[in-house]
Parts: sequence; structure tokens; C-alpha cells
Amino acid sequence: MTAERDGRNGRDGGGSDGSAAGGEPGARLGVSRDAFTLDAGLAVAPGTVVAVVGPNGAGKSTALRCLAGLTRLRAGRIELRGTVLDDPSTGAFIAPAQRCVGVMFQDYRLFPRLSVLDNVAFGLRAWGQRRRAAADTAAAWLERVGLGGYADARPETLSGGQAQRVALARALAPRPELLLLDEPFAALDAESRLDLRDDLADHLSSYPGCTVLVTHDPNDALALASRIAVLDGGRVVDEGPTADVVASPRSRFVARLVGTNLVTGQVVGGVAHFGDLRVPASACADGPVLGTVAPAALQLSVTGPDDPPGLSDPPGLNSGTGGVCRTDRVRRVVLYPGFVRVHLAGEPALMADVPIHRGLALVPGTPLRVTIPPGAMVVYPDSAARHPG
Repeated sequence: MTAERDGRNGRDGGGSDGSAAGGEPGARLGVSRDAFTLDAGLAVAPGTVVAVVGPNGAGKSTALRCLAGLTRLRAGRIELRGTVLDDPSTGAFIAPAQRCVGVMFQDYRLFPRLSVLDNVAFGLRAWGQRRRAAADTAAAWLERVGLGGYADARPETLSGGQAQRVALARALAPRPELLLLDEPFAALDAESRLDLRDDLADHLSSYPGCTVLVTHDPNDALALASRIAVLDGGRVVDEGPTADVVASPRSRFVARLVGTNLVTGQVVGGVAHFGDLRVPASACADGPVLGTVAPAALQLSVTGPDDPPGLSDPPGLNSGTGGVCRTDRVRRVVLYPGFVRVHLAGEPALMADVPIHRGLALVPGTPLRVTIPPGAMVVYPDSAARHPG
């Protein structure tokens, strides 16, 4: 499936004229509901997974419903491998049951009155496959997802992980051209999420269709998606290869999602001004810029006469030489597995990750010297600021 990308924010081509990169046919999702307007595009090549992320209310679920045919467009166009699914300008519309689209909902929505086998066979039967052939295909899929012995079971007898596998088999069994995954692990515990995410990655690696994944979990996007599209306020504010979006986020939501520092500022005469920080940026022209720095790259030194023992000069943490320095204070300390994240009170507000045995010695209000080593902060143009709207 291809859809129009916003040329202002795309990282690797595409345009604003209704075409995606490579000259493929394009589409745009336009929906108005109450005070909310969705005006966004997606580009999904066969065999790839695009993760749609964004804050609550950004339009992710609405976009998925449009692609599934559950919400009709007010404007725009959806085209799947040469077939127009929805185009209000011409009146073209293919109903959900007639679309070659598989949907996996976050609550799975298995049919309670049907057996596990019949649930998986449902889409095949809807597409006209004979009962015996549909049952054979469904049985093969149950074996593939590790539930070969559950054909006669009812959905209410399944665990959450088992229900998720049935829902996945049901979505993939008809060999859809487009697979829509709506928070597929939301109902699972942490351990089940890890196992089933790996299983889904294996299935998607051989799936030749287009996949759109809506998720709030950065680990889902990193493990499954080759591209990320960031929705905010009903618009695509960033889109590109997963590695690029993660390395150089253009929205605070993505920065928080992946756990990095993102700051906004201006370059004047080869120097980037980020609040109290002044960072060399000779490669950037004067104008609005973004800066990112990993929390683990920040170096902290306690200042003042009441330094906790051993914290003021920990080997490998505080070089004290070169880089960009400022005085600061601890605003909040959060314990994570393997490290402590220190939220700083300065402007701009930054986060620093330190080893547990050192971070636990810090309390709100502790005075610090913060050093950003040379090259640790990446500065790049803020394209959204250059092209508002």
C-alpha cells in the first residue's frame, strides 16, 4: 500500500503532490470528526512494516479504521496495489469485508461462539474458500503458531498469549495484501510480550504484504518496523527509516519514546543556542535547529562543600575536560533496571543516566556540574520550524 508522504518531513524522498517515493500511486487520509481532523499520509511498500506512533489523540486509531474501511474518508484516497479502496471524489469505496485486508485488534475480538479452528478459518470462508480447504489451511496456521492441539477449543478457555496467536493466525491465513496491527501486545504481561513479539517478527519476515503497526511501545517499533511514521494532531510530523527517526527525532514524543534528550534552538554564526547551552554547529546555517544527546553521554559532577563521598569524581563518568558545561540541580531521580535516570532542572531540561550505586546518592536539589562531551550532541535543521503547518 502506498500513501502520500508529506515532503516537508519525509527523510528520504516522496512529495506533496500525491505521489510516494519511486513514483508509485499515492493516497491521503482525510477525516473530520467533531473538532478533530486527520490529514495524513502513509507509504508502505510490500514486505515492509511501518509503525505509526504518536501521543493519545494523534489520529492513529482513526488512520487504522480508515485503512480497514471502518471509517470512510471525507477527502483523500486509499489505493492498495492498484485497487482504489476509498476515494470520495469519485465515490469509489470497497466495504471492509471485500477488502484484502487483515486486522488484528488489541483485544483480539475472537468470535466466542466459534471454535479456535473456525475462528482462523473465518476469513478464508468469507473469501469463498470451501469448508474443507479453509479448515485445512486454518489447521496448518494453528500448527505454525504453536496451537495445533487447540483446534476444538473455545476462545474463553485460552490464555491471553494463546488468544493473540489465534488472532494473528486468523489475520494472516487469508494471505491479505495489507495487515493492520492495532497495539497487538497491549493485553499481555511483560514476559508474554517478549515471546510473542519475537514470534510475530518471524512471521512478518516472510510476509509479502504491507503491514501497518500502531503501537505505544518503542520496543515494538524497533523490533518489528523498518519505517516509522509519527502522527501528531492528525498530521504526519516525521516519517522515515526506523534507524533515522530514532537517531534524529523531530518530535518530543519520539524523543521520550526512545529515551533521548531533544532540545530546540537557533543557530547564530555557527553556534547553536539551546537555552543556557551554547554548542558549536558550524555545519548548520543560521536558523531553527534541533539537538539530541543520549542521557548516558552526559557527565555529572556534584558541586559544593557537601559532595557525597565517591560521587564527585567517579572514573569513567566525569572527565571534566572539553565539551559544553553548565551548572544545574537535580529535579528528580528515577530508578531503572541497571541505571538511574537523573532529571535536571536547568533550561533546557535534560536527562542523564548514571550507574545505580552513584545515582542513588543524588536527591532533588543536589547541585551539579553537567558536561556534554565534544561531539555528543548532534545538531540538525528543524525542518518543521522552517515549514510551519
